[in-house]
Amino acid sequence: MKTIQTLMGLKGIDHYMFRKIVFIILLSTIVLLSGGCASKPEMLVRTEYQDVAMPVKCEVTLPQNVEFKETDPQTWIDIGRYHIEVELLLKACVGETR
Repeated sequence: MKTIQTLMGLKGIDHYMFRKIVFIILLSTIVLLSGGCASKPEMLVRTEYQDVAMPVKCEVTLPQNVEFKETDPQTWIDIGRYHIEVELLLKACVGETR
């Protein structure tokens, strides 16, 4: 302890006063170092509700599938009608109207 006092130039200070100075220095160091943790921002929790598309089981019977023949133009029209009919059935299942 006498070596610390001589290094710091505190030869005329008694043992009690030296311990008091060291305690104050350590305490102020701890306060300064832990003071950086005090100014943390508070956690903000926000809850956002969003609409989610849910799969719907559709209870429809599909029309009979049309067989495509390259040489018969009537099958092209039948396929178009089939497509429109299936689209209307599925839109009705979802609840969407034209």
